[in-house]
Amino acid sequence: MVEDFPSSDSQSSTGSHEIRYLVRFDYRGLHPAVHLPEEDLEDINDEITPEETPTSGRFARWSQSRIGNQIAQVSTTRKYIFSALTAILVIAGILIGVNVTGTEDIPPDLTELPVLGGSSNNTLKLVFETKFVDTTAGLTLPAQPVIKIVDNDGNTVTTSSAPITLAVTNNRANLYGTTTVNAVNGIATFNDLIIVSAGSNYSLTAISPGLSSSLSNSFDVEPNEGIILDFITEPVAAGLGSRFSVRVAVKDAFGNIATDSTAEVTVSITPDYGTPGAVLSGTTTLEVKDGLVTFNYLSISPIDGKYKLTASSPGLISDTTSSFDIAKITESQTQ
Repeated sequence: MVEDFPSSDSQSSTGSHEIRYLVRFDYRGLHPAVHLPEEDLEDINDEITPEETPTSGRFARWSQSRIGNQIAQVSTTRKYIFSALTAILVIAGILIGVNVTGTEDIPPDLTELPVLGGSSNNTLKLVFETKFVDTTAGLTLPAQPVIKIVDNDGNTVTTSSAPITLAVTNNRANLYGTTTVNAVNGIATFNDLIIVSAGSNYSLTAISPGLSSSLSNSFDVEPNEGIILDFITEPVAAGLGSRFSVRVAVKDAFGNIATDSTAEVTVSITPDYGTPGAVLSGTTTLEVKDGLVTFNYLSISPIDGKYKLTASSPGLISDTTSSFDIAKITESQTQ
């Protein structure tokens, strides 16, 4: 609905200006409530009263904005509307748009008023098309990433060839392979990415200069098959017959503890090292649990010297400790 208001002495010489506002008919059927931010417009100089007939509508106009711009002459315009249409508006409470329109010399500050129903801002962003699944350390990701560049409406920006870079979120692990790919027709496809560090709840982050970043869904990286033994707790210097402990892990090729290993591990004095005739006492063969095994209450006797221990298991690469001293216990140490 368009209404042109003539200029008057109280109105600026530039004429009327374009203002957009909404009118809602309330339950009384004839009392339009005009919705504009209070900070933009000040005075409602004319009010509709309940005495009006249900088939009429009145539209109050404001005299000025808070920034002092004259907008329209203070008056009331009466519009007669079909009774059926008014009844529908009353029952449904539908919002209808009303334009108060002029065509000449819109002041710059009025053009800065908010436009109802939309924004011109259109920030481009990255979106993961790929849903990741759990994988194994050292293997290429079973679901390789596909990233789209989209606008606010979710449409692929087919003109974009922006470079897109992927990394493990918060740098919890290294991502290997080609981690930066240029988009083709707004889509970047990766094909050789690998994570070698086992862990849970990993995610990937996609970034590109000037675009909103994107976060993938979470996934786990399981350890690969155990192939090597590793002393993670080594023996320390002790006296003859004194007890000490060592701990051994079964690890995969990337240093992850192979938590599914059930290998049997044996520890022994390293051949050709230490003093001939020395004996390692205690339980020296145990089964791995969750990739780890601990040997407690080990001792070497009856000869002092420098020793090393070796951990071994069929099919696994063995490991040897650093050297450690087994010393005689003097008489003063026993007192």
